[in-house]
Amino acid sequence: MITITDATLGSNRINRAEPTLIAAFYQELLALGVDRIILTPEIYALLRGNFALSNTVINQYQERELIFETRDLLKSVLMVEPGCSNEEILISASGKLFLKDYVSVYKSLVSLPCKLSFCARNSGFAGTALTVEWVAAGGSSIVCSVMGEGGYAPLEEVVLALHGCGYSLKPMDFTRFKALGILFEKLTNDKIPPNKPILGEKIFEVESGIHVDGILKNNRNYEPFSPELVGAKRLFSLGKFSGKNALLHKLRELKLAYSDQETEALLSLIREKAMRDQRNVSDVDLCHLLKESKVDILEVTG
Repeated sequence: MITITDATLGSNRINRAEPTLIAAFYQELLALGVDRIILTPEIYALLRGNFALSNTVINQYQERELIFETRDLLKSVLMVEPGCSNEEILISASGKLFLKDYVSVYKSLVSLPCKLSFCARNSGFAGTALTVEWVAAGGSSIVCSVMGEGGYAPLEEVVLALHGCGYSLKPMDFTRFKALGILFEKLTNDKIPPNKPILGEKIFEVESGIHVDGILKNNRNYEPFSPELVGAKRLFSLGKFSGKNALLHKLRELKLAYSDQETEALLSLIREKAMRDQRNVSDVDLCHLLKESKVDILEVTG
């Protein structure tokens, strides 16, 4: 079983956030199902009056920066007191580790008699991959953070990657990522990009006719996991690349009747509007288009 530690609340900049938001974020992490939560001393003092905090970690690691050369790395890790097997050492890996023979390094590390927890820095934007590879090499303890806060591998990406690859995780409620994303924005005043894996609000928005048709036939064609797994919803938007199946699906969503001939006429109007306005056609736009159009298209069904 893999031990997952979250370090989001170990970020000093979150110390300044509203206490109620910090407490709510902590509760969502517990509900998600992470094993341990790293807190700054300030946040620990803030929460300890209301929570048991039995699964928190505060500066309990001996930290060793992962050195690229295996021999130097082993020497670095073992430069602790003789009883190192009773302590836990945080291996903090450079984000450029993927440029080296990290597989050999990992194998050497997991063979050591120490308790190791692995943290891949995300400076090279390979934190997720390096963390998953650590587990693949036999590592059993990892440290991440929501949205990669503090320079860690993004928790949401690592957890879903491990889940998708079939690794053994304790039961987790992935739908909590939705609330965690909302709270993260409030804690940090950072806006999550709409295309951010797992947390982005538009990652399940699809316009292309080919993609919509493929998802309707079998969503696994384009989606490694369903929107419902992470508390999200799929959205088929209408635009200049939309096909007939996407429009038919949208009309069924709106509970509207139609004929094939009328649908083709409406699809042409949608494409024209999308190209003219340089944006997708919303449900409201579609309703206005129906009212303004001379095409006698649809009637509301029961």
